[in-house]
Amino acid sequence: MKIKYVLSFVAALVVGFSVSPVAAQNFAIPMTAANSPIDYSYTDLATCNVSNGGSRVYEVAIITIHQSGTYSVVDSVGPGFPNLVDGALGLYSGAFDPANPMAHCVGSVDGNKDISLSDGEYIAVFTTAGSATGGEEVGFGFGGPAAVTLVPYPTTPVVASVPTLSEWAMIFLGVALAGGAALMIQRRRTA
Repeated sequence: MKIKYVLSFVAALVVGFSVSPVAAQNFAIPMTAANSPIDYSYTDLATCNVSNGGSRVYEVAIITIHQSGTYSVVDSVGPGFPNLVDGALGLYSGAFDPANPMAHCVGSVDGNKDISLSDGEYIAVFTTAGSATGGEEVGFGFGGPAAVTLVPYPTTPVVASVPTLSEWAMIFLGVALAGGAALMIQRRRTA
């Protein structure tokens, strides 16, 4: 999953911890349909509001807030972004569970909304605002006290190492040999 970054020239020149507000950074997120569709989207009605209905494509990314403060988040559909479709965004301060979208949700945007965020990493879930098949792009702008960073969410799952049958056979053989040696030593001592 590639996430293309569309940054304004001003934002590229600003240092991450500046005192003055940073010009809006605009991100275009390709909706690849790699994830199973979800049947909800996000709205502006509450701090974190999930609305049901329709099969929607979604992508997950990690957004890093470099300085605490209020960030203006804008759905970037309109002039300058003719190929973007209407999107919605959910921000999470922990794991995102598609089956339980309210867990860990700290903010939602479908249009234009100011969100107060502490510095740190958040999970960003981008959805299409309407039904989609994948291949579309949604866009969002972030403006606030400092620049933000958006990177793809790692897609490679961490799998615990499990011994294979041949490893189990070697373990069993080693234990059997050690037990046999202990028995042999015991018999020699008693004889």
